[in-house]
Amino acid sequence: EPVIKFFEGITDMTIQIVIMAMRLAPYGVFAIIASTLAQTQSTELLMALIPFSICVVVGLLVHVIGTNSLVLYFLAKRNPIDNFKKMKAVAITAFSTSSSGATMPFTMKTAEQELGVKKDVSSFVIPLGATINMDGTALFQGVSALFLANIYGIDLTIGGQLTVIVMAVMASIGTAAVPGVGIVILTMILVSVNIPPEGILFILPVNNLLDMCRTVVNVVGDMVCSIYINHGEEKVSK
Repeated sequence: EPVIKFFEGITDMTIQIVIMAMRLAPYGVFAIIASTLAQTQSTELLMALIPFSICVVVGLLVHVIGTNSLVLYFLAKRNPIDNFKKMKAVAITAFSTSSSGATMPFTMKTAEQELGVKKDVSSFVIPLGATINMDGTALFQGVSALFLANIYGIDLTIGGQLTVIVMAVMASIGTAAVPGVGIVILTMILVSVNIPPEGILFILPVNNLLDMCRTVVNVVGDMVCSIYINHGEEKVSK
């Protein structure tokens, strides 16, 4: 028992440190975005990135609202609108910090206290999901690969596009839950389909903003998964 209490104390202390960092994170993210845009010399590049960014954001919205709503309604037997309202504060935190790892303590607290997920389920599913459930990151990497293929005039075959999909999903599973790592993993995907990896420089000006958006999708997906697993546990126990 003393050993358990010791580690519980370390966990509580770590959570408080993370919360302190989260209060400063929005200012840091804003500074990174402003610095990156200030270093961009070409206005034509920024104009080309507008449709790319819109495509990514629309894809993320379709997934976070459409796919998760279907899971909540048909699989977890929950009202999607009510559950999304309860997730709003976590989504805002994820957007401002652009880190599902930093948001994890708040995510677990919301899942348990607001969404009715048992602690045993949330403490297993959400930390695991913060590492392997990067659906927003996978979507971003897929769209980025196609965008850069168009820039370089590379005609991706059906096989190449399937390779992008598989590599994006597999790479997102191993992506760390910290800001900016997704852009590093994208290099591996580009190399696998013979797209010059230096093309990543084209999307850097908008990467930080899109990183914030895809983090929201990742975190909401973690909570939806925990709700579904909790629903399955309750069915088994009955």
